[in-house]
Amino acid sequence: RTGMPERFEHRDDAAGRTYEVHAFPLGQPGPRLVGLIVRDIDARRAQAPAHDNKVRYQTLFERMQDGCCICEQVADDPVDFRYLATNPAFERHAGRAPMGRTMRAMGMAVDDAVMSTYARVAATGTPESFTTHDPSLDRWFDVEVDAADRPGRICLTFRDV
Repeated sequence: RTGMPERFEHRDDAAGRTYEVHAFPLGQPGPRLVGLIVRDIDARRAQAPAHDNKVRYQTLFERMQDGCCICEQVADDPVDFRYLATNPAFERHAGRAPMGRTMRAMGMAVDDAVMSTYARVAATGTPESFTTHDPSLDRWFDVEVDAADRPGRICLTFRDV
């Protein structure tokens, strides 16, 4: 109407959605061409709680005192796992940053029984817990292992005891 850019919200009751509309003139004066940018406000509002949850869980993961990691079973060695994500406590307890490397390549003193437990949990999804000694660090750990976000992945949490 005014030839000036305008912003407004539009509710489409049939679709059950609310949109933010930015309308602005295009081209030279004369025949009125109008450009529109339309954003689904409801979708953006729905993403906000998911983002808040992501931030909350990321903060928890980074600040917890227990070491935590997500690992994926190595395809050509079903009793070895590659580190996909670790928290800072993992690196403090283990004394190393393992991202992208495998447990065996890291020189972690993980015995075959423990690796078999990890493989079993990756296969069945049934959580297990145990206490183990790492001779390379001369430390004992309480370990909990559970299935992660997809088959072949596990989540480990451990505490220095």
